[in-house]
Amino acid sequence: MQGLLHNSLAGQVHISTAAMSSATPKVHSIIKQQFTVYETDIFLASFPRSGTTWARFLIANLLVPQTVISFRNIEDYVFSWNKDWRDLAMYRHPRVMKSHWTAFDNFPRFVYFVRDGRDVMVSLYNAIRTLKEPSLTFSEFLDRQLVSRQPTIGRWHEHVELAIKVCRFRPPTDYLVLQFERIVTNPMQQARKLANFCGIRFTEEELQIAVEKCNFANLQAVERQFGPENLQAPYTFFRQGTFGQWKSVFSEADLKLFNSVAGDTNKKLGYV
Repeated sequence: MQGLLHNSLAGQVHISTAAMSSATPKVHSIIKQQFTVYETDIFLASFPRSGTTWARFLIANLLVPQTVISFRNIEDYVFSWNKDWRDLAMYRHPRVMKSHWTAFDNFPRFVYFVRDGRDVMVSLYNAIRTLKEPSLTFSEFLDRQLVSRQPTIGRWHEHVELAIKVCRFRPPTDYLVLQFERIVTNPMQQARKLANFCGIRFTEEELQIAVEKCNFANLQAVERQFGPENLQAPYTFFRQGTFGQWKSVFSEADLKLFNSVAGDTNKKLGYV
């Protein structure tokens, strides 16, 4: 997987925002006999809480730099396929879409976001506890995610392992792998890779402005001003934007459980 993490600028398509049109490209595949994927589609794929929302905001801010991007209008520019895929047929091409589902073989090109699985568990736990189950303990959540119950989106390590497998059998022009931690520590570098892969034309100044808009402090401010992803749910999506938080949450028993189930996958990604 370490080799995959260095795949970056191959396969640029150089599609400017002015080139976006309603002309329908060739069909690439059909997912579950319902959703048509076109050859120009690009997917932002990951297990939840791994960086795709940052990527959506970054791309949208590059596409429409004069517009304030928030959860109220993000769907107009970078769509969430796992939520509203039935409505995507009406959007102009090329389409950039976020997805947490594992239909990687159906994606003509995709960016896969990885993050230390232990931090993923902490971030997802905080979301679920706030939105649905305030009395849920972290140990109960971890057992549910890794052992006792099959989550709707699947288990983190299975999601990542499938992505690794698919990338190994695809040409390097088809995919890009980005790490959450590198987005935090070097956002300009990762933003440049992402924008180039998606074929977005930009100047260094435009990229710098978009990256600044997408630092976590500014994303938090926009969320406070315009509201969270779900207006009916009192949950702050942009919570910390840091890494290593698992160290203050995992008990020894939690860490033992995680390592026994998903530790090998975490090591493949370079996390120790």
